[in-house]
Amino acid sequence: MTVVAIITLMAAVAIPAFLHYLDKAKTTEAKVNLKTLADGALNYYHQERGIPGSGGLEISTHVFPEQGEVPTIGIGDKVGFKNNPIDYAEDFNKTPWVELNFHISSPFLFSYTYTPLDSPCRKFDAVAKASLANIEDSSFVLMGRSSDDGVMPFTIQEQ
Repeated sequence: MTVVAIITLMAAVAIPAFLHYLDKAKTTEAKVNLKTLADGALNYYHQERGIPGSGGLEISTHVFPEQGEVPTIGIGDKVGFKNNPIDYAEDFNKTPWVELNFHISSPFLFSYTYTPLDSPCRKFDAVAKASLANIEDSSFVLMGRSSDDGVMPFTIQEQ
């Protein structure tokens, strides 16, 4: 009887800890993918490109992608649902994902959105959102900001 009580007590402590570590591992996906997106945004920010309609005479730098309708990549509202990247191959070839050099090659839990906040785009938010099994909703926001002095450090906040 004592052995059963000890095993029950150990399971009561171990199972919640195990589930916590599972959720933590799942949220790592969002952080890694948002970091990849931040790297792509920083590369785009530092590239020189001609401004459309200027005949190539005006050069634009120090902006983030802002053109086009931004498709959301993935479905993040189904608990435990993994998105197949093949289903989103067409979306990965649209603005701004191409400009950000953002693509995912393995099944993923989170949905990803990119929102330019001004024009010319010196501020953007990128959001990774999912419904995980043991967490109500998990979302992370990457905030990209720049000023005349350059790019401010990107921050990723869990919400």
